[in-house]
Amino acid sequence: MLSCNNAGATRSGEWYYQGKSNRTTWLMEGDGEAFPFDSYNLRFRIDYLTYFSENSSLSSDADKHQASFTGPEYRFLRDLWLSDDGSIPVNYVEEREVSFLVQRDPSALVVATLQFLLPIIGCYYLLGATLILDPKKQLAERLRIYLSLFVFVTTFLIAIQPFLPYRSSLSFPEFLLVNLIVSNSIFSIFSIAGNRKTPDRSYIVRLYETESFHNRWDVLASTLSLLIFAVIYANTIFGEMTVPASFFFSYGILPAYVYWHFLIIPKEQMKRNKRRYAVVAILFLVPLLLYLSFLLFL
Repeated sequence: MLSCNNAGATRSGEWYYQGKSNRTTWLMEGDGEAFPFDSYNLRFRIDYLTYFSENSSLSSDADKHQASFTGPEYRFLRDLWLSDDGSIPVNYVEEREVSFLVQRDPSALVVATLQFLLPIIGCYYLLGATLILDPKKQLAERLRIYLSLFVFVTTFLIAIQPFLPYRSSLSFPEFLLVNLIVSNSIFSIFSIAGNRKTPDRSYIVRLYETESFHNRWDVLASTLSLLIFAVIYANTIFGEMTVPASFFFSYGILPAYVYWHFLIIPKEQMKRNKRRYAVVAILFLVPLLLYLSFLLFL
């Protein structure tokens, strides 16, 4: 609650009142789950007027409203959040309410993406690359990669906690890391199952030894991981991601589960189905290139 004092009248007969708050903490409204693509609203509202008529209202002129960074962390906040030399842009002005938009500066967003998301995406593609290895002959190599990923993901998940904003569920990096642990475990289990050897050529061996060029256990692992990915997403940050985050999600993460399939296609099969694979490659590469261009010019 602010106590406002008469600041004088204008030539048009309007009276102005102003007040000052000594609070150094003002709550912002936003979705921390979308970090680092998050943005916030800083709202000021007139709830009731005791001594004035109902005609009293906030000025509709956006230039007359200002919120700015001050204090010892001014330079840090100015570099992190989008502002005009410390002045936060106005989001909207209504009769009883004014809101300021607090969003990340483009350069700060690029830095946050490099720090928090690219290492995680690299781990997803490393996980997908393990399916290129033959589980019958290179199971040990697969398991070493899975163990290394498990150690990295748990350590990275703990290390980023101080940098994350308040959120009611998992943030975008946390969601990707939790899902990566789940996918890593699924790939490990199915790799071991695909490596099992029995003298009587049991069902497990027949499931692996198909006439196709790939291992069905790996296909099952990828399919199950994608289904769990969708379930975790739907129960955590569904509806919280912004447009840039959605592009990152679609063209940054999902291909990691399927790209290995195209790296182990025999030349003969590629020649027989070159038109089909060309169409799939174009459908994947064109949106990816557009998205990378979007990031570069952000």
